[in-house]
Amino acid sequence: MFAEPLTRDRAEKVAKWFFIFGFLGLPWLWFANCYLFISIRKSNEVIARYVNYSAVGFLVSLFVFATWYTVLYTAFPNSALWVIKPNVKEFQPGMFSDSVYSLASTS
Repeated sequence: MFAEPLTRDRAEKVAKWFFIFGFLGLPWLWFANCYLFISIRKSNEVIARYVNYSAVGFLVSLFVFATWYTVLYTAFPNSALWVIKPNVKEFQPGMFSDSVYSLASTS
């Protein structure tokens, strides 16, 4: 895919696709977009727009995820939402291994 160096048009397309696919629940693509094109954003205003919007999208999604995790961790520390509960000092196998173990022991 990237056997030859990126031309300006190809780099604009890649930056645009990384930005668009970031909305499909893949905010790490916004980070990758910023990381890959940060050095050339000053030379091309189209790439600069996608890099700047990707940086904003990544920071917003990071803030939303951190807020969600913090609220879940502090408000519901013993909830059934946690597969492996936090701050427990004993071994916890988790739901998947429990179900596999119960299936294996019954047969």
